[in-house]
Amino acid sequence: MDNTSTWSVAKVKVEYFDPAGVFPLISDQLDSRLPLHNLNWKSPKRPLRSIESLHVELFKSWELVGDSSRPSSRQTHLPTPTIAPVKERRHQIPGLRQTPYLKLYLLRCDDTELYKAIHRKAVREWLKSHIPASQSSSKKSTAQENHDAFEWMILHVVMPDANSASEKDRLDSKKGTSSMLEKLKADFNVSSKSAPDRIAQLCLSPKGRDINQDQREEWDDAIAKTKALILASFNLRVTQYEDDIRERESQRALPGWNFCTFFVLKEGLARGFESVGLVDDALAGYEELGVELDTILANHEDEEPTVSFLSTTGDLNTLYERAKDGDLKSDSKFWGPDNPAISSTKKNFRELILANNISVFDFKCYVLARKMAVLLRMSRANLQGPENLSPLAQLCQLAAWSIPNIARIVRDDLTQIAKSSPHDQSSPIIENIVASWTYSAVQQVLDETRTAFLAQSTPTEPHFSSLLKEKQSVYPKRKSSVAPGHEKPVDDAQLLFESLKKRAGGVPDQSSTNRTGKDYLATQRAQLLLLQRRLIEAMALRQGQSIGWVNAQGGEDPSTLKEVDLTEEEQSEEDEEPSETVSEEEKATLSIGICHPDLYNAVISKKALRAIYEALTKEALDLYYISSQGKSFERMLADLAMVRFQAGDYAGAANYFSKIIPIFSQLKWTLIEIRMLMIHAECLKMLNRKDDYARMLLGLLDKAVASKTSPGMKLQSATYVDIESFQIRGQSILHELSATATQLPYEITVPFLTYFHNMVIDPHIKHYTDKEGFQLRLKFRSVLEETIKINSAKVVLTTSSDSGPSQIVLESNEPVEVGKGTTTIVLGTHISTLGSYTVNRVSISSNKIVFTRDLAEEDRASFPGVKSKAPQVLVYPRNDAFSVHMQLPPTIHIERTRDLELELDVGPEHIDKAELRLKAASSGLRIHTSKVEVTSGTATINKDSQGGIGLSNLEQSSKVKLKIPYELDDHHRDINVKVELSSTKPKLDYSSVQTVTIELPLDVNVHDLFKPKHIFQRFHIKTANDIPLRILGMKLHETDRFAVQEPAADIFPATIFAKQPATFMYEVRPKKSDGDLQVRQIANKEAPLILEVEYQCLDDLSIAKILTKFGSDLEQSPYNSLERLLTKFLTQKLRSIVLPANHTESALFEEISVPHFVAIGWANLLNDLPAPLAGELATWLKQWHEDNEILPLLLHKLGSSGEVANHQPSRKIIISVPLPRLQVLHVTNLKLPNSISETIPVGFPITAAVSIVHSRQWESPMLSQGLSETEIEFMYDVDAPPDTWLIGGQRRGRFVAKEDEATQWEIVLIPLRTGKILLPSIDVRVVGKNSEDVSCETDCKAQGRIVMVIGDLKRTNVAMVGTEAHLVRAES
Repeated sequence: MDNTSTWSVAKVKVEYFDPAGVFPLISDQLDSRLPLHNLNWKSPKRPLRSIESLHVELFKSWELVGDSSRPSSRQTHLPTPTIAPVKERRHQIPGLRQTPYLKLYLLRCDDTELYKAIHRKAVREWLKSHIPASQSSSKKSTAQENHDAFEWMILHVVMPDANSASEKDRLDSKKGTSSMLEKLKADFNVSSKSAPDRIAQLCLSPKGRDINQDQREEWDDAIAKTKALILASFNLRVTQYEDDIRERESQRALPGWNFCTFFVLKEGLARGFESVGLVDDALAGYEELGVELDTILANHEDEEPTVSFLSTTGDLNTLYERAKDGDLKSDSKFWGPDNPAISSTKKNFRELILANNISVFDFKCYVLARKMAVLLRMSRANLQGPENLSPLAQLCQLAAWSIPNIARIVRDDLTQIAKSSPHDQSSPIIENIVASWTYSAVQQVLDETRTAFLAQSTPTEPHFSSLLKEKQSVYPKRKSSVAPGHEKPVDDAQLLFESLKKRAGGVPDQSSTNRTGKDYLATQRAQLLLLQRRLIEAMALRQGQSIGWVNAQGGEDPSTLKEVDLTEEEQSEEDEEPSETVSEEEKATLSIGICHPDLYNAVISKKALRAIYEALTKEALDLYYISSQGKSFERMLADLAMVRFQAGDYAGAANYFSKIIPIFSQLKWTLIEIRMLMIHAECLKMLNRKDDYARMLLGLLDKAVASKTSPGMKLQSATYVDIESFQIRGQSILHELSATATQLPYEITVPFLTYFHNMVIDPHIKHYTDKEGFQLRLKFRSVLEETIKINSAKVVLTTSSDSGPSQIVLESNEPVEVGKGTTTIVLGTHISTLGSYTVNRVSISSNKIVFTRDLAEEDRASFPGVKSKAPQVLVYPRNDAFSVHMQLPPTIHIERTRDLELELDVGPEHIDKAELRLKAASSGLRIHTSKVEVTSGTATINKDSQGGIGLSNLEQSSKVKLKIPYELDDHHRDINVKVELSSTKPKLDYSSVQTVTIELPLDVNVHDLFKPKHIFQRFHIKTANDIPLRILGMKLHETDRFAVQEPAADIFPATIFAKQPATFMYEVRPKKSDGDLQVRQIANKEAPLILEVEYQCLDDLSIAKILTKFGSDLEQSPYNSLERLLTKFLTQKLRSIVLPANHTESALFEEISVPHFVAIGWANLLNDLPAPLAGELATWLKQWHEDNEILPLLLHKLGSSGEVANHQPSRKIIISVPLPRLQVLHVTNLKLPNSISETIPVGFPITAAVSIVHSRQWESPMLSQGLSETEIEFMYDVDAPPDTWLIGGQRRGRFVAKEDEATQWEIVLIPLRTGKILLPSIDVRVVGKNSEDVSCETDCKAQGRIVMVIGDLKRTNVAMVGTEAHLVRAES
């Protein structure tokens, strides 16, 4: 603002009178205590004000300065202009002079006598000549004196060589005598209690010595008195100014009231506040003056004028004449540091205002300059500490609002000047001068508010002006495969956005303590930069040039892109824009009246215009980044991208567009987004980035579809753009997209629903008539205006069930032309399976563009945790289609490797070659595919097949059975095997999961009874799962050494229930060779007996009966085509809902209760069939269940052949039954005497013979060789209940026996109770050292024999009463 220092600190003037020349001796100490700190000013009409620092300007009194010399001035920190040695004349208007607030008299007097003689008189004369009479007497001071009110103070300076005298004065003071200081106070201080103390004393220290505590206290006392006196004089001035202003305000309505006089008076008060550091009050005063001026200007024409302004400004008149005459250099700055556009010192504005000789332009500039000066002082009030950035931000905000308003005044002045001039080019001159002044004024504010806080760069906050560097080439460079020696350059735009996001997230700035002020200042400076940029745009536009989005909006139609030759060499910057070269005459015409080089260059050179525009944009981008203004930052980035595009930097422009387009898309700025998309597409086309170019074209199509299908997205008719009708290289976007997509190395996936609506998938399959598989119909409506060629279509079905393949893909590879409207595509697959599937994904392909809809993802997003809403498809094969059934083989040998039987129903087509894959779906299951054998049917196994079982020559409509060995480590009741078969001729893909129950339905236990000549084997058979069994036959096969005798009675077939097991016994005898019994072989060579059990399960019989009846009835119905589907469903339901108790009832009553319609759950299946078919089929099924509630089983007519083979084949289990090894057999007998009859009296002693026969014939001689000749010790035990028999004799003892040795002795038996009682049993066991190695059993022949024990009676009388006998008397 000011020419010298626009932000120089205003100071309070203090005048000193130094006749003895002691000021240089105290100046150093005085400077160290300036500025004054912590002043508190309290006015009766204002709240308490705190002045943190008060700057003081000391100047020497003119009475000691010669006429030819200048007074020496001194200031604390910053240089101030020297004051002329001419005595200032008092002005009639207060506020136009700057007078001292305090006058000091520096007195040097070391002797009291000398003081009395000379110095006291000199001081009094000084006071008389300087102090008004009102301050030295009781007279009331005048208003003029109060405007220039000041205080005075006498400062007694004691020299170092007079310290002894000063000390003597102090001692005299203590003794009660008068000192020098006391004499001064008595002579010059006013005796009033309210009068201030104006006398202070300073004792100087010798040179090179520090001041002591007493001297420090003297300095503090002098400074305190100085502050009090300055505030006293300031208070008088403020009070007088306020009174005068109030008086002038009350006279506003009177004739002759002059605003300029009022302005100068009120500004004097503002300057007074500014001089003592109350800049807030000063700024408030200037704000009030500004409002007053605007009010006067607004009412200038309507009311009686209170001030008369000059019609034009002299400076502008001179500038206009110079521009008209061609005497103005357009390429140089007219307004600059020597001639600022806004200044308060280049003219004597206050005198001009007071004389009413000022224009509106000068008046507004002066008020603005004063406000700016105050704000600058506020920002730099603390010279030792950091800047206060908030006032600088307020200054920028003030300038952004005021400068355009003053520019309109400049235009009005120039228009008024041009009216009086015949020059025909007045309009260009006026606009150029206005733009030049505005640009210079804004630049001046930017220069004044430039601060290190915004210019510096920190590691976490890089300057983006260094990041947004020019690219070296607009075309992508070829990259070497060799790793470069430097790091890959960082993506500038990505770094911009990541840094801005981090700042916007609230990360504190550790490098600045004034975060809020910094953001505020950055935002306001950015606004000024944008004001300059708008001036550049307007200047260029008036001259026929355009840049930025102004060029995009007013230039070419964005619906067309230019033809680009990618093989053309890159042009140099000089040859890129040949139209920029203009003649000197054109330059002169375009630049007439321009007074700034930036504007001049922007007018005559498009290259310079772009450079200036980009520089301003980058700087504004920097500032918006610092202030975390995200939206403004994005807008600047869009502008920068447009400039890069216009400059030919297509790589940089594409980089920025890729980041900012999604932002504008989210903001729903559709028209701007469309223009960006078109420009971005042109950049990608120039860069030959086909994949990104294709995606950009897809984005344009997205917008086209959205604008047509969504009413909320459609633009107003004034701004609506039909994107789909845009032409690119003479082709529509859709055709250009198709042509570009063919060159892509990969597919591009886009949402299906964006371009195709009303998608419907028919959930009811249709089988092929001549081959395996089925078809589905896909319908959709295209919203594109043009026809698109679909090369292929796919529908993916998925299921969570394990009964079939987890995924089925239906395809259509025939090209289809899809136009606007509804299109139907038929898709098919060769997979044959059964199950319910969900439509998971739909996709159609056009060249490398794949339109995909993921229905499963839509369900998860819309209905989390809820059953899928996607279409359900019931997949089932034809009745004659290829099928697989896996089960256990009919005959199971327990001791051999376990096998599975896989039955292949080939179907109507001959299969030349197929691959069968078996995958274990149960833990611990291992399938030996290399050992597969064909057990039935015609088929050839290819041993060279990799990963599966190769089959060939499968005849049509034939059945092939395969035997598949397996091993199982874990215990399972059921095992699961996934069966997959694929064939290329014919095309067939089959998949299913077969569940096989491997747990046998029966348990067989064997118990052996050894006899001397034979063995009885008892077989105990029971059910394993509570389901009744029918035993159709049972046979124990003999070996070469043992013969088997079967039971004589024919008891088969026999039914076994869960709680009624059965026992079967066979007799086994050794065979004779040459008349002698054959000896036993060793265990590993002796062939075991083989037990065969043929059986049927009642659940299999019952289900087979129901299915047979259901199948025969269904074959005669119109629904026989669904036999495979219905039979499979019914079988699964019968297995799950029919309980073992129901099978038990069926076996007892020989009839089957068929579950009713609801129990089977047919509704679940019918829901997946077409509605008409489902309704008719439901009626038929209900009627069938009503007609077949009970089915006869007739088990008594089912044997091991005949009807059994027609209903359910029997199963056979083969068990190896090895004969147990026995080393010793004892045959014991308890023989009663022959004289004893079968009736024995109670208590009658009986002598019985006990015999034990030792035999070792049931063991192999080789194994018993070591025991054949050895005597073995045994122990026998005759045992009977103690209440039944009393045994006398040797009832327990030891004996030693050899092979075939017999032992016999007698015992006495006495019966103890009457009735039928068993004879005692005899048991033998091995004792001694061989007891653990020798197996021994006992065959007791007396076991089970019964004797009758009666009472000992001689005569008994019995009376018969009818049929009952009654004992009358008994004699013993």
